[in-house]
Amino acid sequence: TTRLVSKVPGIRPDLKQVVLNSIDDEFYDRSRTMSFGAFVEKIGGLVEEYRIKTKSNHNIQSLDDMKQFIENYPEFIQLSGHVSKHMAVAEELNRLQQDRKLMEVSEVEQEIAAGVSGYGSQLKAVLALLNN
Repeated sequence: TTRLVSKVPGIRPDLKQVVLNSIDDEFYDRSRTMSFGAFVEKIGGLVEEYRIKTKSNHNIQSLDDMKQFIENYPEFIQLSGHVSKHMAVAEELNRLQQDRKLMEVSEVEQEIAAGVSGYGSQLKAVLALLNN
């Protein structure tokens, strides 16, 4: 079980703190070890699935349509909360990545590991990161 406290500006109060559990949350279980880019892609698929399901629920014209909507309503509410929770996680990860300049740090790490540039420019890059 993981508890995430979000500091994303403007986030809904009910999403400021979310609990993630790999036993109860299949999406979290499948995505918790993914890279940030892969996770964002997976979130996109989840949002698309939600969009498709909610779009089909808006065509209520007959009693049968109403009955089907009511029968699927708990699933709709659950899916909405599920998508919102994981979007909050993605937003918090993005905020942390930007605040800590993780992409820039990763780029410098790759340059050092690959030996692409000389020692002097690598040192300057590291010092620039430390000064920021």
